[in-house]
Amino acid sequence: METDIEFQNVSFQYEGSTTFALQDINLSLQRGEIVLITGPAGSGKTTLCSCINGIVPHYHNGELTGEVLVRGHHVKRARIGGLASLVGMVFQDPESQLVTASVADEVAFGPENLGIPREEIQRRVTEALEATRLGGYEDREPHSLSGGEQQACVIAAIYAMHPEIYVMDEPLANLDPAGKAHVLKLVIEVARQRGKTLILVEHALEDVLPFVERVIVLDKGRIVRDDTVANVLTAGDIPHVFTRPALSRLADSMDLSPTLLHPDEFHQALAERYRLGSMAAPSPSNTTTPTGEPIITIQAVSYAYEREKKALDGVSLDIHDGELVAILGRNGSG
Repeated sequence: METDIEFQNVSFQYEGSTTFALQDINLSLQRGEIVLITGPAGSGKTTLCSCINGIVPHYHNGELTGEVLVRGHHVKRARIGGLASLVGMVFQDPESQLVTASVADEVAFGPENLGIPREEIQRRVTEALEATRLGGYEDREPHSLSGGEQQACVIAAIYAMHPEIYVMDEPLANLDPAGKAHVLKLVIEVARQRGKTLILVEHALEDVLPFVERVIVLDKGRIVRDDTVANVLTAGDIPHVFTRPALSRLADSMDLSPTLLHPDEFHQALAERYRLGSMAAPSPSNTTTPTGEPIITIQAVSYAYEREKKALDGVSLDIHDGELVAILGRNGSG
């Protein structure tokens, strides 16, 4: 297999910092690999990603030693603009990536800068917006979108560029549960269908682990674990650094495989292990009817941001003393 990304004895220290953000990183990613990078806050995940697209060292000041190669190009000597055609990156803060006045322009911006013909750009924009559930949002101003919608817009913009390498720094952070499942499925399918390398930086292990092939765990700028998903889960937790999903830990404690990540798989393994019969689903808990006067009352409330699409439309709601209330809905639902 061909190597897409290679770190050779890489260390990086931000200007003014007394500690290293990355220390002695040696890493090789093959073309088409789907990899999860995880670790605690401040472990160097974002810095490592920034080395791949050239933000380190060309934008962030500091001292970089060692070599980072992307498709054979030395990042230290390459231009960020040149790397942009190879590496599509979604940052933690989607708003910082939004630069145009409309969603359609935002998605078209990258392909335009790559010199893609106009008809092809339009086709890519339409395809990307539909894929990220933003069809009909073409004329919306990106900064007026909800956090999750902004995240989807940035992903659509990268999707339309057709990069060789996808780097996504916590792409699920601002998305609702349905949005997480949709976006994760989308980026995995795109990477596999196009044969592209995909790097996901995520803390939502339950969502991501079933789809990746390899896990890299960082701590204090160093790689402390790098292996297949099965081997990483079997190796156990690393205190204060890496905690396996709850289902994996529960399975391990019951002498079942710690690689079990889906409830149905866990149920089947549990039934086989302990020779259980069919297990009926538990009945929902009885709910009680609220009593007394409501402490919050909302009556026929509508609201729109600066004459844009209504954020609330005729909402009426009572919340009573002592109630535990969950407000759910997809991103942009109000």
